Amino acid sequence: MDRTSALPFEAVSEPRNWYVPWPRRVLRAIAGRTRDDVGMPSSVEVDRPVATQSVLEVACDESGSDGENLFESRHRVFAHGSVDLSKDEADVVLRYVRQQFGFGGEELKASRLLRAASLDDVGALFAGNGPLHGRAHVYLLDKLYFAVAKIIDLLVEEDAHERGVNLHDQGKAREMASVLFTHGRQALGGPNWDRLVGAFVSFIRRRQRTGVKTTLDDYYAVVDDVRLRSHREDVTDVLAFVWAARHQAFQYDPASNDYLDRPNLEPILAALYPTASYWAEQHERPVLLVHDRQTVITSEMTDLVVMTATHPHPDFPFFVPLAGISQADSKADSRVQLADLTAGFGRLIGERALAGTLPEALVGPARAMIDEHCVWDDGPSWLTLTGRAIGT
Repeated sequence: MDRTSALPFEAVSEPRNWYVPWPRRVLRAIAGRTRDDVGMPSSVEVDRPVATQSVLEVACDESGSDGENLFESRHRVFAHGSVDLSKDEADVVLRYVRQQFGFGGEELKASRLLRAASLDDVGALFAGNGPLHGRAHVYLLDKLYFAVAKIIDLLVEEDAHERGVNLHDQGKAREMASVLFTHGRQALGGPNWDRLVGAFVSFIRRRQRTGVKTTLDDYYAVVDDVRLRSHREDVTDVLAFVWAARHQAFQYDPASNDYLDRPNLEPILAALYPTASYWAEQHERPVLLVHDRQTVITSEMTDLVVMTATHPHPDFPFFVPLAGISQADSKADSRVQLADLTAGFGRLIGERALAGTLPEALVGPARAMIDEHCVWDDGPSWLTLTGRAIGT
């Protein structure tokens, strides 16, 4: 098979690939550079013009995160919620929510509210006449699809790039991930499909608290076994590309000299770019993300996210006017508490849509708040959530 040109798929239109922020060539391009090296200011005055340089603060929180544990996680859906409310506006909305639902306590926790309240009543907060309508946004990520897409991104795409093939051109990488996600279980059988995805996640994630972490040799033994059991030609073709990209896997092997220590499977980091991009486009202003405290958002990681957002690599030319990322104590910031509520509600409607049980009354609120570039490839649920087919 000629891997420099042979691709067994029709090209499709591909949205922004937010789930591929840092392939090895991007990290190498910025290795050793600092904020001063690239002239990175505290409020973004970078290569691309925006309508005004005043910075918009956007509060963020997540729901459903299990870190890099994408396969055996508690929740299949990860949601990143955000609001563009000022502190004074958020205080007013928070008081309204507390009064509406009779919710006391020091901090409004979405997990408690969503267990106690009707989902329809919570949805009314985001509906046309609700106080959060047009002020809340949620980015959804289907962890299973995210894991499958990473098989293509971290292995096949890197291999193709070295051979002069751009798999993101006209949606080829997305199409490969979609073939494997949509037809992999049927082509391989449930147990073999679970082995393929589970072993990949175990191998790529940096830390694993329980069980034996998969090694490079372990993972490729699984690939070698299941690729010979496939009953669909398109799935077989994808797995042939994965098998041929084994040499790319050394950069994810801690025992290798090529190892690059980075959180390749962390959903929160994938969500920061589209969140900032959405609000920047809405307000035509640079964005400062004010996030609930997260251990993965270190100062080093913040610099990397901001640098790659404002000085994009030519292979991933998606400029995002991200001024910075700060972290806040949710107990002291009503905006973050409402972002937590947005994320929690968003995760639940995503899970209901996947299960085919999303009430009709919640379709309107869902469509008003869900990002159009979510990491999602389940066609029926995406149509319910957004009214659009995948890729349109």
